[in-house]
Amino acid sequence: MDEDIEVVDRGLARLFAEDQPVPPAFTTQMLRRVAEEGWRREMRLARIFHAGLCISGILIIAGIGFVSATFPTLSANAAIAISLVMMVLGSLVAAAFRSKVSVPG
Repeated sequence: MDEDIEVVDRGLARLFAEDQPVPPAFTTQMLRRVAEEGWRREMRLARIFHAGLCISGILIIAGIGFVSATFPTLSANAAIAISLVMMVLGSLVAAAFRSKVSVPG
């Protein structure tokens, strides 16, 4: 049993002795690649999120337009509510287009 372990140990020592040493920049390059991949993933998610915000804003504004066309006489409270919703949606859409994410590094 001990002989088998020693044979395996010697084989492993030979195997790892023949390996090429790791270049000094290898770790830095790998960490940069991992960070870049994470950044790409976050950017993809951010684009999907912002597109969803824009689409939902357009749908809400279209719904408000439909309601306005359907009910031509709105009460003052309804008109104020619609204008507030449109202001909020407009600021959300503007914020979505203004947001910028910088590349790490």
